[in-house]
Amino acid sequence: MNKMVFDYSALKGAMRSKGYTLEKLAAATGIGMSTLAVHVSRGTPFRVDQAIGICQVLSLEGLEPYFCVTKVR
Repeated sequence: MNKMVFDYSALKGAMRSKGYTLEKLAAATGIGMSTLAVHVSRGTPFRVDQAIGICQVLSLEGLEPYFCVTKVR
């Protein structure tokens, strides 16, 4: 069975444009640094509460452009 892999390029771009590193975002959201790094690097899905927290910290509108794009293989 193929697992869905997500493309977090837009999220990484938003982080960069707002001056957030993974470490800074982890501290601001309360998500563990290793958890955040694994999601972003491996394209694993975030829990909804994590995605909402990240959107709030980064002042992003809508989850879809940042958390719902799958990678094309």
